[in-house]
Amino acid sequence: MKPDLDRDSQIQRSRHPNLFRMPETTVPHHFAEWLDSAVDPDLIRLNVLSLEDTNPLEYLLYALPDSERRNDGRLRDKWLKKYAHTEHGGWWCSGIDLLTLTADNWGCFKPNQPRQNNNGKPIKYEHPPKSGTSIFALRLPPHLWDKIAARYSLKRYHSPLALRLQDRLWPVSFWEWVLAHPEIPLVITEGAKKAGVILTAGYVAIALPGIFNGYRQPKDEWGRATALPSLIPQLEVLAESGRDIYFAFDQDTKPKTIANVNTAITKTGKLLAKKGCGVKVITWSQPEKGVDDLIATHGEDAFHTAYNAAEDLETWLTRQSTQLTYPVACRLNKRYLGAFLEDGETEANLEDVNTEGEVLPKLTMSSTPARLIGLKSPKGTGKTEWLAGEVQKAIFVGQPVIIITHRVQLGQALCQRFGVPYVTEIKNSEIGTTLGYGLCVDSLHPNSTARFQPENWSDALIIIDECEQVFWHLLNANTEVQKQRVAILRTLKTLIQTALSGSGKVYLSDADLSDVSIDYVRSLAGFPLTPWIAVNEYQNPDDCWDIFTYEGHNPKQLVATLIEDIKAGGVPMVCCSAQKPNSKWGTRNLEAHLKKLFPQKNILRIDSESVANPNHPAYGCIAHLNEILPQYDVVLASPSIETGVSIDIREHFTGVWAIASGGMPTNSVRQAIARVRDNVPRHIWAATRGLGRIGNGSTSVKNLLASQHKLTKLNIRLLAQSQFDDDIDSNFQPESLRTWAKLAARVNLGMGAYRESIIAELKIEGHRIVSATAQNDTSEIETAIKTTRDEQYQQHCEAVSLVTNPTDAEYQKLLDKRNKTEAELLTERHGRLARRYGIEVSPPLVKKDDRGWYLELMLHYYLSVGKQFLAERDLRRAKAQLESGKGAIFQPSFNDSQLTAKVRILEILGIEKLFDPEAKFCASSELLVQMAELAKRNAWEIKTVLGVTISQKDTPIAIAQKLLRLLGLKMTYLGRFGSRQARERYYGNVAIDDERIKVFEGWLSKDSSRNEMV
Repeated sequence: MKPDLDRDSQIQRSRHPNLFRMPETTVPHHFAEWLDSAVDPDLIRLNVLSLEDTNPLEYLLYALPDSERRNDGRLRDKWLKKYAHTEHGGWWCSGIDLLTLTADNWGCFKPNQPRQNNNGKPIKYEHPPKSGTSIFALRLPPHLWDKIAARYSLKRYHSPLALRLQDRLWPVSFWEWVLAHPEIPLVITEGAKKAGVILTAGYVAIALPGIFNGYRQPKDEWGRATALPSLIPQLEVLAESGRDIYFAFDQDTKPKTIANVNTAITKTGKLLAKKGCGVKVITWSQPEKGVDDLIATHGEDAFHTAYNAAEDLETWLTRQSTQLTYPVACRLNKRYLGAFLEDGETEANLEDVNTEGEVLPKLTMSSTPARLIGLKSPKGTGKTEWLAGEVQKAIFVGQPVIIITHRVQLGQALCQRFGVPYVTEIKNSEIGTTLGYGLCVDSLHPNSTARFQPENWSDALIIIDECEQVFWHLLNANTEVQKQRVAILRTLKTLIQTALSGSGKVYLSDADLSDVSIDYVRSLAGFPLTPWIAVNEYQNPDDCWDIFTYEGHNPKQLVATLIEDIKAGGVPMVCCSAQKPNSKWGTRNLEAHLKKLFPQKNILRIDSESVANPNHPAYGCIAHLNEILPQYDVVLASPSIETGVSIDIREHFTGVWAIASGGMPTNSVRQAIARVRDNVPRHIWAATRGLGRIGNGSTSVKNLLASQHKLTKLNIRLLAQSQFDDDIDSNFQPESLRTWAKLAARVNLGMGAYRESIIAELKIEGHRIVSATAQNDTSEIETAIKTTRDEQYQQHCEAVSLVTNPTDAEYQKLLDKRNKTEAELLTERHGRLARRYGIEVSPPLVKKDDRGWYLELMLHYYLSVGKQFLAERDLRRAKAQLESGKGAIFQPSFNDSQLTAKVRILEILGIEKLFDPEAKFCASSELLVQMAELAKRNAWEIKTVLGVTISQKDTPIAIAQKLLRLLGLKMTYLGRFGSRQARERYYGNVAIDDERIKVFEGWLSKDSSRNEMV
């Protein structure tokens, strides 16, 4: 059958038959296969050829070297035997070589009778052996070219390139036209047929033969990478001009396949992004696996919708890291998971219905024989109440319960709801530990006040609510858990193994439950464990919020709107990500400012200090929020209630307002604004980028792990140089380290595109996003907020400096005390500063400490006058961790405790030479040029050890200033000098005009005394 070509194309074809390499024969069942996938008939005729007998060998084996043929030119028997199945026929597809703009010899063959691989599975497609893979850039009939051109308001014959080459054949000219128009987006899929479907829908598309074939990774004979990966040339030529590129790979349901697809998109996408391409990922909600099935079943409109809703690469990556791909045992669609009566029995509810409309039996997790149970259900659907029912059933049969949380106040609230004591209440409880108890994960070790012994809980019911938050706190928090992290991790693993080896169970519950948490517990168990997963997919339009989003580099517009709302009688719940006195937009400063404006309003501040202050109205309020909050007109909350609480009061709050300055992970922001269950508007301002990164800041699990391994080896080697010969188990719990890396990569991804990630995640939850109308003038608000902050902060700093320095015994008592008054907090802070710096505690010192002065001074001290004591300092910290961990270390915590590597790198870079008071430096100064070249060659190591990002575009001056900033110093601009034709900016005079010299004298005296005692 001949394609229906226009007259010009017929003439061009007769002039250039060699370019039209495809004959015109496609047998009916091959043609029907492509037609059933919604591919245009003319496109099929141009690209698909039916082959049989020996013809497939001519197409497949063209690249074999002469050594694979006999003297008479016949193929060697091994090849004839290997491809004997192709004689039964099949279809062949190939396209245009974009490097030469001629017909491509490379392609794929789909045999009618496929051979099998070593695992007995059929090999569906054959590609030419001994030939590098290419792409499918299919020939296009004129009417589809017109369709694509119309989509982008372009004319196919009006590009300069097309005019010059108008006698060329149009299938080739189409790709010349695409290359000449970088403004046209490109869709990348897997498999020639899918590319044909997308081209038919009116989009430019190419196909890879496999998801990993978009790039190449050079490796040696042992499979080790020998160079950085790079795009294949045929894809690189499409990316050269930085066009937008979309991925449309299959949406599989198998966890391993999902992981491979995610890896392929991540690696290829990041290489494309380096070329300046805007990279997006197309997903769809329909059950169809491939884009061809999607369009064939639901029509082109389904693809248009998915294309328009594509997520940028960073947002997509963040979402993928939260996926739950384990098989679901029970899928629900319920507003509430179930109400529990006083006797602990589940109330008879209406029948459950899954997403397919099938009636399901009532979900009873305690009835399943599985020992690891996961519950994923949207916020506000009663997960905690459901778990409370499971706890009551366990207690009824005499099974003890352990409830593990990441915040003390939340743990106490959960225990009250579950009917078991919190660990601090055991002594005053009549039942003691009979029913079990709850505790913060920080106390999960034998040396804590809980004196926890995991071996005693062989039949326990272990509940970890908000498990994603608990595990992140466990593995990364810089609280008491850091000092005992190895002991806690060891205890948790023993507890999991003890319970699951006996008759116990582990319940993991989270609105964002992901594979990470399930994988982690399974790896801790140490034996094959099939999880039982329940997923509630309920999404009620009535529960979707109107979310007003605010732009700008700070939240002044949101605060201005908030103030107007309060003036109009609004009752807001305000969620802040900061609470420190020096935070302009934190809970303390907003409380002070709003009290100035609205002295008649009842304002409640809820943060980690107020809920633990016996003299504050918020003291102990977490467990009684629904009774307490109706008494207040304005509530300001820090992340202390981001999870684990449900504010169920109705018709009180008129809106929820969130200031996300970048210090909380993106999922924590979503959790915080969901605490109020009432459907009231949400208002949110988020920073464009988050604050800080984990590890070396990478978004790659592999990179994060590699950096920790390398840094650990370096730190251990440096300790060995100091005659440290203790055995160190640096491979302690690799499963915990890998989980840390997975969660760290997730956090780093969200921080990189903070505002976009939060909004994208809220859209996925089904909420309506509305751009807030800008205020005319918000400068007065910002000035007033800053004035209040300065006043309040100055008062705080003075209060810290004026209290009496506590004795060592008094100071230790304050450290051990859980609940503290404001006066006790001030005294504790004074005592810490006095012991930390050894100088008079003054308001300026408080401010410097809040800005991170202590870490800057430590690095400078050990780089200069205290250098002789550096090795001893790191030895003490290493031995403390080894003692706590019984010879083992957790790599991130261990690396954070060591300073020698940081000092050595700064020494190697030559930073000390910048302190020469007589020296002047410019961008061409030999010292700075050498420093910059060395820093750029070792940018990865510098990022890993120092946490400083060195860009290849950084000037020598910029690099020197970045390194000095680690010490809290900088070079002073001295002026421009030199001849008129070669004037340069000069810098120097690294001034040390603070009190650090006095601090160093005290530290030096203390270190010398300690050394003399030894």
